[in-house]
Amino acid sequence: MSILRSLATSLILLCAFSCVACSLGEQGPLPADVKCELAADKYMNVAGTYQVKSAVDKKECGEGSEKNEFEATVEQNACNVTLRFAGVAFKGVLKDKTALLNGSYESLGTVTKEIKLNFTDKSFSGEEKWTYEGAGTKCIGTGTFTATKN
Repeated sequence: MSILRSLATSLILLCAFSCVACSLGEQGPLPADVKCELAADKYMNVAGTYQVKSAVDKKECGEGSEKNEFEATVEQNACNVTLRFAGVAFKGVLKDKTALLNGSYESLGTVTKEIKLNFTDKSFSGEEKWTYEGAGTKCIGTGTFTATKN
C-alpha cells in the first residue's frame, strides 16, 4: 500500500511542476528552476536584450492607462528563463515559443505579476496580469508587450 501511496504522491508532484501548459492566470507559482525535458540546445534561443513597448491598464487602481518604453534582458538556461527590467526579475519556463513567468516586487506595496511571452527569432509579444496590495488597497490590472531584440 505504501508503494502505491508513494507513486501517487510522485505523480501529483510531477503534475504540479508540469504547469508550463497552463494558461496565463492559471499557472500558479513556478519553481525557481524546472528540469527541462530536452537538451539545452533543443530550445529556441530567446536570450538577449530587447527594446520593449508596453501598455498598462491601471483603471481599477484609479490611475488610468500608461505606455512605457524600456530595455529588458532575457536570460536563458535551457527551458528556464528570467526576464529582467527596472531591477526586477521574473522567472519562468519556456515551452516551444511561449514563456510563462511570474514574480513580485515592492512599490509602495506589493505588485505580483504573471507574464506570458510569445517569442519569434528577433522579438516577443505578450501580456501580463498583475495584482497590487498595499496601504489597505487591493486592485488588479493587465498589460501588453511588444519587443524587438537588439
